[in-house]
Amino acid sequence: MRFSLASFSKPYLEVAKRRSPSQKQRRKAIKKQLQYIKRNLAHIEQLMAVGASLSWLSKRQYKMMLVVTEVYRQQFSLSSVHFSSFFKPYSLKISSA
Repeated sequence: MRFSLASFSKPYLEVAKRRSPSQKQRRKAIKKQLQYIKRNLAHIEQLMAVGASLSWLSKRQYKMMLVVTEVYRQQFSLSSVHFSSFFKPYSLKISSA
């Protein structure tokens, strides 16, 4: 299945072009972008499992892949913390003074 670049950038551009997107729209757009990155990283992992090597990447490309992987990890952990506390309001402890 092949997709054009426009099909991936269209949802992002819908939010990016808005003057002030709502928090819900912004979160949805970020989630979608994170899913694209997750899919791409999974493809790279599959290729490596089959026997592909990252040695053909230039230093810059390899560094960029490491940065993308780390940013994905951080953003995913932030979004999962937000969603877990958002959907479980009873987990928040309110201390009485």
